[in-house]
Amino acid sequence: MIGIWIGCTIRHKAIELRNTYEELLNILNVKFDIIDKDTMCCGYPLYILGDRNSAQKLVNDLRKLFEKYELIMTPCPGCFRMLSMFINNLKIVHSTQFFISLSNKLSTLLKPLNIKVTYHDPCDLGRNMEIYEEPRNIIKSIPNLEFKELDLNRDKSTCCGGGGLLILHSMDLVTEISAEKWRREIEPLNIDYVVTSCPTCYRVLQYGAIKLSKESSRVLEISQLLLASIKGVEPRKIVERF
Repeated sequence: MIGIWIGCTIRHKAIELRNTYEELLNILNVKFDIIDKDTMCCGYPLYILGDRNSAQKLVNDLRKLFEKYELIMTPCPGCFRMLSMFINNLKIVHSTQFFISLSNKLSTLLKPLNIKVTYHDPCDLGRNMEIYEEPRNIIKSIPNLEFKELDLNRDKSTCCGGGGLLILHSMDLVTEISAEKWRREIEPLNIDYVVTSCPTCYRVLQYGAIKLSKESSRVLEISQLLLASIKGVEPRKIVERF
């Protein structure tokens, strides 16, 4: 049995991703629990604000919840970084690492998608945790999919606008940064979708798309891309059903 720590962003801002992960894991016959405590946070926002003692207390409380699981998986790079730093007695993995571990099973389920996509590297997952290839390998495993890199990728990737808790200070600035990434980097590639592996990046890239009068369903979290391939449907149908 594994534990899925969904994190605050999915819990409060992107509930559709919780549903996608549950459906995907059930298809893969994974035995799991969703660890969902409304009042509990991993402590990462406090950590980057400098309140290390309060952050440590929160993650200590989580450790007690996690002890009964053989593995903890989280889709949130911020949670992944925080839990990896402070919990040493349990295996903590990001969702992309977990899906790569199931690549043999996934390969029998994935159907062709005739789409063009690019990938946005989340700051915490990439520069801070050095996970670059796992999400790309997942994307490239989908038959018929055409993958185009952003000019600025991996450790050179630009922020979506949602990093550093800026989203709590100025939504206008966050949205403008996201829109500028669309203008300068994403749109010139002439792709159908931008994929990311961070719930916050997923939401913020949607804000930028909306500001530029583009369909927010052009932004995919990597679980949505996988589920679309397994079902053999256009990815926007996975996004728009919730």
